Amino acid sequence: MAATETAWQVRGEYLENCNCDVVCPCLFSTKAPMTSTPTQGACEVGFGFHIDDGSFGDVSLDGLNVALIARTPGPMADGNWQVALYVDDQADAGQSEALQAIFTGAAGGVMGSLAPLIGEVLGARSASIRWRKEGRERAIDVDDVMHMSVNAAQSINPDGEIWATNAHPFAPELLRPRAALGQLRQERPLRPDQLVELARRAPFLRRQALFTGAVVLTAALVTWVVTVQRMRGMDAGPGTDLGSLGWFAGVWLTMMAAMMFPSALPMVLLFDSISQARESRWNRLGSTWLFVAGYLAIWLLYGLAAFGVYRGIAGLHIHSLAWHRSGAYVAGALIALAGVYELTPLKTICLRHCRSPLHFVLSGWKSGRLGAVRMGLTHGSYCLGCCWGLMLLLFALGVMSLFWMALVAALIFAQKLLPFGKRLPYVFALCFIGLGIWVAAAPGSVPELTQPGSHAPMQMKP
Repeated sequence: MAATETAWQVRGEYLENCNCDVVCPCLFSTKAPMTSTPTQGACEVGFGFHIDDGSFGDVSLDGLNVALIARTPGPMADGNWQVALYVDDQADAGQSEALQAIFTGAAGGVMGSLAPLIGEVLGARSASIRWRKEGRERAIDVDDVMHMSVNAAQSINPDGEIWATNAHPFAPELLRPRAALGQLRQERPLRPDQLVELARRAPFLRRQALFTGAVVLTAALVTWVVTVQRMRGMDAGPGTDLGSLGWFAGVWLTMMAAMMFPSALPMVLLFDSISQARESRWNRLGSTWLFVAGYLAIWLLYGLAAFGVYRGIAGLHIHSLAWHRSGAYVAGALIALAGVYELTPLKTICLRHCRSPLHFVLSGWKSGRLGAVRMGLTHGSYCLGCCWGLMLLLFALGVMSLFWMALVAALIFAQKLLPFGKRLPYVFALCFIGLGIWVAAAPGSVPELTQPGSHAPMQMKP
């Protein structure tokens, strides 16, 4: 049953601590809740949850702990939160899945209502979480990531405490705490090298993660070798003949596997691990590879569409598009167009999905092998929305050029997986527009740009 259809409830204690200098302006100010600017400009906040008793369907959550770390660049109501989730390492696979569904918002409830404010999920992993309760003090320790403790704020009555009613989305009655200590270490997006460590520690990546990762990376390496062998001696310049439809489809699919598999690896591992945890043995048989097939199918359709455009233009015999006439200007314009696209909202949305796919997997899960194909198609569509401009760059500079192919693959990898990747579109936009002007104005001076007709290319087989 999908997470959104499962009945759940949790009851227990909760604490939070942020970097504001005064009592939380998100809740206690003259403005509407969550609209005040944090005193430090950005809000860095840790949330700790101890579940006294709870359930997710028939899965008991009693006694487990969860921690969230979030950063907002301005008022919380403006969104663009960055969130990292830590699940108690005492939870088994079913409990871990349930806690992730609840605290990522996939199962609805309060976190579900806050989900539109989340711009990026930096990751979710298992951790040693210790909850301490001593008198008026509450404390939580999360591995070496966070230590946080709060004390109840004393009221005018020496034996009393300050309470706020209907002031917080997590609790109808909130005991106003006084921060005793809070330390946060910066959390960054998951990188492929971190996935090996997570495969050992986190329940949702433990099963078959190393095997699946090895298969994907081996496939990427093999397809790179095949691509190098098939492209050796070919015309690497703009406007190269794409050969027959069948030949091009085979080469393009091989190229896409080589270029996209490294950056798609975290998503493939995430899908594989969750499929192992929540699907029956029969339903999950081959589902990961069907997911990959659906993902590649989207890129194959993109390549076939590009092939159709190429054949249509070539069939018109427009001599003015020859390289020595206006071809360089057309290539430069396409490169600049790729740069402009980097600044569009659609690019931002799709890149955000590719960098933080956890919510998509948990809230949009489709069961069975057909569901795996559908999820692969959906994720591939987001990936296409993120990277079609970069592929346009490849067509404009030479789709059969190993140099430009490797460069575009590196740019895609950097955008999707490096910690600063979400800021790269601004850099890429500037560079692509500049490169487009350079290609249009002086194509002969652009390094590694093969001028059409500069050498006799190897003939492609029809």
